[in-house]
Amino acid sequence: MWFVCMISRVRLSKLRAGIWVSILLAVCLQFARAANVMNYGADGNDYFQFTTPSMAFDKASGFTTLITFAMHVDVDGTLEIGGGPVCSNGLYLGPNNWGSLVNTLKTAPTTVTRYEVCIGGWLDTSYDNIKSLVASQGTGTGSMLYRNFQALKSAVPGIDAINDDDEKTYDLKSSTNFANLLGGLGYKFTTVPYTQQGFWVNLNNAVTNCDYIYLQCYEGGAGNDPGQWNSAFGHGVSVVPGQESNTSLPATFRGWYLETGQPGGFYYPDVEFATTYWSAAVIEANGSVPAIPGGLSMAPGGNNLYLSWNAVPGAISYNVKRSTSSGHEVTIASVSTANNVWPASNQYTDSGPASGATNFYVVSAVNTNGESANSSEVSLTPPVLAAWFKADALTGLANGANIALWSDSSGRGFSALQTAVNQRPTYVANSLNGLPVVHFNGANNQVLALNRPVQDDFTIFCVFRSTRGLNVGPQFYNGAGLFSATVLGLTNDF
Repeated sequence: MWFVCMISRVRLSKLRAGIWVSILLAVCLQFARAANVMNYGADGNDYFQFTTPSMAFDKASGFTTLITFAMHVDVDGTLEIGGGPVCSNGLYLGPNNWGSLVNTLKTAPTTVTRYEVCIGGWLDTSYDNIKSLVASQGTGTGSMLYRNFQALKSAVPGIDAINDDDEKTYDLKSSTNFANLLGGLGYKFTTVPYTQQGFWVNLNNAVTNCDYIYLQCYEGGAGNDPGQWNSAFGHGVSVVPGQESNTSLPATFRGWYLETGQPGGFYYPDVEFATTYWSAAVIEANGSVPAIPGGLSMAPGGNNLYLSWNAVPGAISYNVKRSTSSGHEVTIASVSTANNVWPASNQYTDSGPASGATNFYVVSAVNTNGESANSSEVSLTPPVLAAWFKADALTGLANGANIALWSDSSGRGFSALQTAVNQRPTYVANSLNGLPVVHFNGANNQVLALNRPVQDDFTIFCVFRSTRGLNVGPQFYNGAGLFSATVLGLTNDF
């Protein structure tokens, strides 16, 4: 199995703004422990109320862990996010939907399997307050820390871990007691160091519920060597390094993986993550070929066929393949995950299918490690477009001009004509949703005639607006400009 996640050190201005955290994790099958990679979801990445990016994207993002940044612990033990209380005096006061949102996030289909809440950040005083609270109240069931985190666990049971981003206090005794309190409530415990290695190693050795170390290797931690930190911690815990997104390089993730054998990585996001490329770049660096795409489907639309498929973690691009013979598809397009915002990165519009013939399609996922096998095959016979009259295809006409010829946009040559000047419809600009229309005046018997382009069964699709209303004349065809059956005495009618 693999995971992907993101991480970063937070500035005070961003902390006060109530920024959220995302996490990405990548792990190979040969490792018994999945490597966790964390990201502080700043700059538009909201993993508290999931406003931006969308929940749908989060579930398809390729990230396996998302982390909310950041919770603050007040001097009285109140837990705050974004400047507002979520737990106080043993009561949950946060949004009523937080628990259901986290449950939705982790409900299949999704790539997210883990959800964490971070406490701390640059200059944050949470761990000063935790130190004082532990000294005055302890961590028993009657302490405010215990009561508030118990209330949080009951309200949002989908929180898997509390992430320790202490960048100020570094008190081993209170931090150990706090981590053990969390473990007793069923929380995993993770840390995100950038300095003070000895403190973090001692804290990890003193607790039993710490399973991941998210190592900051940028800004204040720019000189950190993941291999050296991994050796310092020894066995039993996964050290996962991270980059800041605006300076991140897949080659750096690759080098760390080759050095430590620990797959995964994280970012500090400087922008809203709206493409699956971010997670794919980490997974690709771990040497993994992407899986076979699933969920390939298609639908017709005019002369086009529209394809879509499920996102594949680790895919840098997708090859779209087509043939009029089953099993013989060849590549007709490559769709990039880096240059297309999701879900456009998992969609393709084929404007060149063989009309009237069965078209067969498959899709494969690609990164620098290789190309997946082809997806399951889908096929469709596009309908033949017999004639297409588009008002917005008429050019060079002034508003109110008569129309003698309305060309057939299907390319089949069934253009509509009117030789009698007084029976010609008129061109009206900006009439329907900002688009032009062709106006037929029934009182003046304005019509356009064309040779019948079809026989037997057919379908007409028409966008029109009528001032007469439906079925108002003595004959069924005297209504809103259309009639649907043969009329005695008329030829080439519908």
